[in-house]
Amino acid sequence: MLALCSQIEQDVLEERIRLLKKLMEENTVNMAVGMIWQDEATTELDILLQETEKRMYADKAEYYRKNGIERRRR
Repeated sequence: MLALCSQIEQDVLEERIRLLKKLMEENTVNMAVGMIWQDEATTELDILLQETEKRMYADKAEYYRKNGIERRRR
């Protein structure tokens, strides 16, 4: 899922992400989140999507590490 949020301040977006993660944890729901902030459209969308995807996979890896889940195939 992709959400583009216009006209929102960075600190507000970050707080909403924190609240989303808290709600997910409280309800035993898991979802990786990748977020990137840019206040002006100076970077191509493809580059922003690539960076966001990297951050989402890093969030996913952190979840596995934190919960002691090994995801590598042997």
